[in-house]
Amino acid sequence: MAKYDKRFKLKLINTYLRGGVGLPVLAARHGIDYSMLRRWVDAYRLHGSAALCRKHSRYDVHFRLKVLRHMSRDGVSLREVTALYDIRDPGKVSQWARLYDEGGIDALMPRRRGRPQKMPETRPNLPVEMKAAADT
Repeated sequence: MAKYDKRFKLKLINTYLRGGVGLPVLAARHGIDYSMLRRWVDAYRLHGSAALCRKHSRYDVHFRLKVLRHMSRDGVSLREVTALYDIRDPGKVSQWARLYDEGGIDALMPRRRGRPQKMPETRPNLPVEMKAAADT
C-alpha cells in the first residue's frame, strides 16, 4: 500500500496550482518532503492524474539508454527526466547512470533475481529397477 493515496496527492497539487501558497510552505504544513511534492506537481502537469497512481513496470535496456542519452544530450535534470518519461522511482535513473558509467550497456541488462538453483533440473539416468523403486 502506498504511503500517500491519490486523493491526498491531488488535494495538495490543486492547492498549489490555485496559487497563494508555495511548495515549501505547503509541504511543511502537511509534513512531507518539499522535493516529493515538487515531483508530484511536475508529473501531474505532464501526465495528468494517471501519474499519481502506482505503476509497476520494468524498463528494458533500450528505454534505459534512451533516458540516459536524453538526459546527457539535452542537459535535463534527474527530476525533469523522471517526470518526462513517467518514471515513478526517482532513484532509478541515477542508479542506471551509475551502472552505465561503471559497466557500459551490459550493466543495464536485467539480471535474474533470487538464488541460483542448487540441484540440476533433470534426474540422472537410473537403471529401470532403481527408477521403479524411487517412484514408489
